[in-house]
Amino acid sequence: MEPLVKLKGKRCSLALIEQGDFEKIDAWLCNPEMNHLLPSSYRRMFTKSAEEIVTERIKSGEHFFSIRLTLTGEMIGYCWIFGIDHVNRFAYVGILIGNPAYWGKGFGTDAMNLMLDYGFNALNLHNITLWAVGTNERAIRSYEKCGFRIVGRRRECMNIEGKLYDAVYMDILDRDFKGESVLKKYYAE
Repeated sequence: MEPLVKLKGKRCSLALIEQGDFEKIDAWLCNPEMNHLLPSSYRRMFTKSAEEIVTERIKSGEHFFSIRLTLTGEMIGYCWIFGIDHVNRFAYVGILIGNPAYWGKGFGTDAMNLMLDYGFNALNLHNITLWAVGTNERAIRSYEKCGFRIVGRRRECMNIEGKLYDAVYMDILDRDFKGESVLKKYYAE
């Protein structure tokens, strides 16, 4: 059965997480290539299975999506919006392209633009924030392409395999979002 696609982009689509996706997520989080991108505390959180964690987070109001290739439906990552404050129209976003074959090829940028479209146009958010490991320059460049700006740096706050790294905090306002809106087209029809 085809996954339930929520937002369809040119290269990537966001779909609801399905039962068969959890095994792939668990494998990605155990991948040594991923370890230098995730703080130890984040990986430790995944002592539970991905299914348990995602289910708990969805119940608490977070929005989780698989990232799939639009042409084939192959799952290449996942993303989520969390810490949603509807009064102040603020939230955090996270993204992980789990399949290294798709790193550095624009898929993360495409998926993030779909997430921003969803956050600003479906959830009516005004400010979306994220953080990245200070050494993950590829991710930071991708976020800047989407319109994020660096708003701060927290020094040596992330323990990754016994070394301390900076966290780079970035945010974007709804008026700074320049990506193509799939939702506005949908609502206009």
